[in-house]
Amino acid sequence: MDVFDQKIEEIRNTAASFITLVLTDSKLEGIAEILRQQYLEGEGGAGRITPPKDYYPYGKDYMKRKAKRGLPTDRVNLYFDGDLHESLTVSMGTGELNIEFEGYDEEITEWLEGFYGPDVFSPNADSLEKIRMLLLT
Repeated sequence: MDVFDQKIEEIRNTAASFITLVLTDSKLEGIAEILRQQYLEGEGGAGRITPPKDYYPYGKDYMKRKAKRGLPTDRVNLYFDGDLHESLTVSMGTGELNIEFEGYDEEITEWLEGFYGPDVFSPNADSLEKIRMLLLT
């Protein structure tokens, strides 16, 4: 790494540190809330969360239980008992946001990513705009 590359890396690290300081806990919780709402609407980073074509998203019993709780049955929304949504945390890494599910079964989140795709937990365009607006206030 030459001197120029070292300076660029130093600038990046300084900028990342500054961004980390600007993002308060309330801003991070605000971002988490934006993502929770996105998931409730059945949206992932690549659009509507859809199961593989040969898989019907919900069995009849599960649909009845969701309907009884007032939850939508016409789309996947990653919500049943609220545990996944409540475990959602957002933290700041080196120049990027980290979306995590603290205390939630990692095997389940990995299965969801494998089943619905790697963008299932990513912010979509609408959420990114909401996050941008939140960070500007």
